[in-house]
Parts: sequence; C-alpha cells; structure tokens
Amino acid sequence: MALLRRGIPMFERAFVPPPMQNLDRFKQHEKFLIYGQKGTGKSAVLRHLEAHSVKAGYRTDYIIFKDNVSEESDLFESGILSPVSEQDVLKIRHYLHIMKRMLLLKFLYLMIAEKGERVAGELDAAAPFLGKVMEWFKNSTLSDVSSYAIRTAFDLASSVKKDEQEGLRSIDFGKLLKGQNDTLLKSLVAQAKKESFKAVIFVDEIHFSFKDNESYRQDAMLVRDCIAAALNLNETFIRNGVTCFVQVAVRSEFLEHPVIAQAEIQNQIHSFGEPIDWSSEKYDEKSRLWGFVLARVKLEDSRVTSRQFFDNYVGNGRATSLLEHTWSKPRDLIRFFNVAKRRYPKKTNLDKADFDSVIKEYSIEAWRELRTALSSFLNESALLRLEEFLGENAHRNYNHTPFKKEDLVDFLMGVKSEFDNNLDVGLVLGLLYILGVLQMRSEMAGGTIFNAYHRANLQPKWDWEIYMHPAVAKRFS
Repeated sequence: MALLRRGIPMFERAFVPPPMQNLDRFKQHEKFLIYGQKGTGKSAVLRHLEAHSVKAGYRTDYIIFKDNVSEESDLFESGILSPVSEQDVLKIRHYLHIMKRMLLLKFLYLMIAEKGERVAGELDAAAPFLGKVMEWFKNSTLSDVSSYAIRTAFDLASSVKKDEQEGLRSIDFGKLLKGQNDTLLKSLVAQAKKESFKAVIFVDEIHFSFKDNESYRQDAMLVRDCIAAALNLNETFIRNGVTCFVQVAVRSEFLEHPVIAQAEIQNQIHSFGEPIDWSSEKYDEKSRLWGFVLARVKLEDSRVTSRQFFDNYVGNGRATSLLEHTWSKPRDLIRFFNVAKRRYPKKTNLDKADFDSVIKEYSIEAWRELRTALSSFLNESALLRLEEFLGENAHRNYNHTPFKKEDLVDFLMGVKSEFDNNLDVGLVLGLLYILGVLQMRSEMAGGTIFNAYHRANLQPKWDWEIYMHPAVAKRFS
C-alpha cells in the first residue's frame, strides 16, 4: 500500500505553510479539524503535523480511507498508513460507535507497543472482553486494527441477533457497542495518565459519492460521525488531562450537506476547526501558490531563483493566464507542471503552442478531479448529462455569449430526478458555483470584475454574465 523510503519525503522537504492563521495551535493540539476544498493542501498539512508530532515524542498513526490512496500517492510515499474500507464501516449502522471503537483500539495498540506487556496485563484485568483484545494485539500490526474493530463489531452484532432469535435475550446492539467503547475509553484514560503516554491519530478525509438517496445519506452520516467521534474523544482526553488527540481533514463541500450542515457538531467544527483557503491570493507572480512549485524545483536545482523560475519555467507574462486556469489551489499548479514535465521532459521553456497543449491536458485532468467532487451530489447519469450540456455550451466562453441563470435552471430541472431528494435545484446550482464549474464576471470602468467562489466571493452574482471556469471550458471545447 505504501513504501518506506529513506530520508525526508517530498511533501515535508517542499512544505510551504498554507494560509492558516492557527497552524501552531494545531501543533499544540488546541485545534483538531482542517477543512477545505479538494486540492487545497489538507493532506499535506496533516502529514506535516504528523512529522512534527513524531519529533515531539508522540506515537502516531495515519488513517487513510482507501479511495484516497491513489489520489494522494505523492503524500503517502513515506511512512506507514492504516487503510480503512468505507464500505465495511457502512455495513454497521452505528457509525459514531464504530469510529470511536476504531480510534480507541488504535490508541491502545500504540500504548502497548510503547509500554509493553505490563500495561497489556493491567488492561486485560480491566474488563473480560479486553483480554481477547490484548491477546489479538500480540500477533497483529497497527494497520490491522481498523479491520479488527469492524470485524469484532460484526461478531457482536451477530451474537446479539442470534440471542434474540433464540429468545435468550433482547438487547440494543448500539447500547452494547457504546458500553464496550466506554470501557475501552475508561481503561485508556486511566493507563495513559499513569504511563504519561502521548499519541496523535490523524484521519484523512472520508470520500463519499452519490449512488442513491439512502446510501448517499449514509455516507454523509459517516462523515458527520467520524468528525463527532474525533471531537468527542478529544474533549474527553483534554478534560482528563490525557495527551492523546485525533486530528481530522475533511472537504469543505461535504460540510454543505444537510446531514452535516444541520448537525449539532457545527459549533464544534467552527470552534476547533480551521479552513485552508487560498481565495485571497493575487493572480500574478506575487501569489503564494507559486511557492509550492518553486520549492519542488529547488529540490532538483537549489540555484534557481524566483526570477529564473518565472522566466524559464512559467514563461514571460503567463503567470496570470495560468492562475486563471486554476481554482487557487496548490494542486492545480503542481498538476500543470507535472503535465508539462511529462509532455516535454527536456524543455524548461514552452512556446505558445506547447503551453496551450499543456493547458488542454491539464484541464482534462482537472475536470476528472472536479467530477469526483461533483459525484458527491450527482449520480453517474446526471454527471453524463452535465458533461453533455457543458460540451454543447463551451463555445460561450470563446464567443462571449454568457449563460443566463434561466438556462442553467432549465437544464437542472431536466435532470432533477437524478440527484438527491434533499438537494433542490437552487442548492445544486449553488454547488456548481462553490465547486468552481461556474463563475461570473462584469465589465466595469476599471476593467473586468470576476465573481467566483475560489476568489473569495461567497455569494454568486446571478445577474452578472455567467461563464464556465476557463479550465472547464477548455476541457469541453
């Protein structure tokens, strides 16, 4: 799943601090939740925090949900991952309890790995079922713990169902699972305080996609309960003076789902979380986004100056044009230069034809990522209809015939049956703006004024001229 490599990995050697006011508060474990759109650098920050925690003497684990491993491969080139199957978790309806169980068993495993058999023996004596847990730990690895947490929950559910069928007892499985979690938590807190144990578990974003109304709602509930489990455990640890913490990254667009947006955890999200947001960056050579690419270039040639970078690698006067084809995210620029390196490995300076060719391929790859984000809200049939619609209308960007809001509403009404019943046409239209498919502009005395979510405009100007994002238009032109 992941390869161990010698030395400091790329993501740490080329780390550029993101636009977060309180990165130090994450390092001091006063904040726990990072949220931002896909590609803004959440995983890079989590990996940076993990490296910092290891240096500070903490035991760590990094939980990655399987859908993310291939997408974030450059960030997981070093270190041991704990992959988790979302589909296995979703088979158990009590998401909050199963996520807590997984995290608690991870902490227990880390503590026994550090403190040894004596601690295992003391935990064994704390409760009957803990003995089986300690015995299983002896011949297992940290990455196995998630599967074990899910499997034992299945076994517990099967046992309860069998007893009910045989008329031996009637018991609430959720309450039984919660009771075991409470025992695990109580034992962990007592031993962690006694042993001065320090650990941090990092949970990378859970991806969910729209398949049908019921499974979509379940996916959203899993994201909500994963956040709730982490925040609840952190609150308990802090209250009891235990130096164990859970830090989580989640996509900000997921927080827009009604299941999460209307949940009680919203106040905690804003109190203990912080967004990564590049929207206030300038669209010129002064943008801090360039720092990500320049840092990687310097790893290959430390003599390259900022001026040389723009003259040779970006091209004279192209900084603004290139940034306009991005969504103000580090991954956008890294994607462009990866495409350029792949297509023209022996060139450092692209002529106009080469630049346009790279922009086209970059736009195709960028759409794949955007499509993945859209799949959280639209099913495959609706996505295909959307792509057909965009293909038929890409010319609008080039012959300056903007959409009207009514054009978009009419299209969405035609595919309304193919997205979640919780989402009305107005909300889906808003999501197309938030995710960056659409943007607006207006010609004023001082020049063209843009209205786009990734440019820090939270509210769309539907009465302005409506266009596709330049990279989306390029993809479908």
